[in-house]
Amino acid sequence: MAIDCLRTTTESPKVAIIGIGNLLLGDDGVGVHAIQQLEQGHYGVFPNHVDFVDGGTFIFDMLDVFTQYKKIIIIDCLKGGHKPGTVYHVTPKQLGETIRETSSLHEVQILDIVQWMEYLGHNLDVEIVGIEPESIGYSMELSATVQDALTLAVDRVKKILE
Repeated sequence: MAIDCLRTTTESPKVAIIGIGNLLLGDDGVGVHAIQQLEQGHYGVFPNHVDFVDGGTFIFDMLDVFTQYKKIIIIDCLKGGHKPGTVYHVTPKQLGETIRETSSLHEVQILDIVQWMEYLGHNLDVEIVGIEPESIGYSMELSATVQDALTLAVDRVKKILE
């Protein structure tokens, strides 16, 4: 199930899994590819209190989504300087401590939105599952390395949900 970012219902599931990325830039789109595959049931059934959200490339458009959930898990391409396909599991604070010049705009936006939410009095429980990219260039396909790593990333998400 995809969630409309402008949703106004007062009923809110507890957990959002948000995929971030640009589908036109190869491995940069891993988060969005993950959401599409999760919605299609490629990784089994998830509990009813979990929603899948396509965050695209501009996370600030999702401020409303961040207010609707108690827990948020973000799946994104994450440049940590390790071998392509490496799966990372970090908090926004840890991400901020290790952010590099080569980090994506998404990573900076994640940090900014969490700070904004805290400033507005919302204490978010946010965890980030990232995959080290192999290829970021004009392509709508994930590299084989990152596609294989996506299974490990989803396993990590499932452990977070336990």
